[in-house]
Amino acid sequence: MWNVLIEQSEKIFSLNSIKLNKDVKFLQENESLELSVPNSMTDAEAEKLSKEVGALDRALQNKFSEYQNLLRKDARLYDSKIALTCKDLWDDNQKKYKELFETEVKKIKKKMFIYTLEEVSVLITLL
Repeated sequence: MWNVLIEQSEKIFSLNSIKLNKDVKFLQENESLELSVPNSMTDAEAEKLSKEVGALDRALQNKFSEYQNLLRKDARLYDSKIALTCKDLWDDNQKKYKELFETEVKKIKKKMFIYTLEEVSVLITLL
């Protein structure tokens, strides 16, 4: 169980490193990861990066599912004793994954305060 959580952490770290080093943005659209790249990035670079990020995210989603399956087995076999020792890292992984996306929402919300109410309603409609 612990190994699965460590692998989750490594994949989240990799996604975060890509986000910071390549100046890309991760957006969540219909439960899937979308990638927004800078205009200066070539199509070939963007395609390669998209495949890398997609593979990392799929692997991470598999690790999340694997952990959930192990939790069910732990509850059935060991009264959730093992899961209790891993809870903090699981919670931290979930938080860090969500933060990959939430930072963009926070930036948009901060910018909205300078708009009139009519403009905000237009922005919300566009979002």
